[in-house]
Amino acid sequence: EDQACVAHVGRPLPCRAVLSADAAACHRWLLGEQSAIPVVAVQRRVFGLAQAGLAQALAARGVPPGPVSLTEALSMILA
Repeated sequence: EDQACVAHVGRPLPCRAVLSADAAACHRWLLGEQSAIPVVAVQRRVFGLAQAGLAQALAARGVPPGPVSLTEALSMILA
């Protein structure tokens, strides 16, 4: 209703990268229809680049690849 994420106060990067280009397709999927949901390609690409940049910064600090919370990653980069 207020366009806020119902699960997180601040949406994680993967969630921010998924923005449908078709609200009706999302609604049909929510009702159980198994179909592809078109996404905004530019937003998906920006997410990929941001994730690659974070991975590169962590690798430069010697952090092995794998899931890391954003807060943890930033504290490692800024340390």
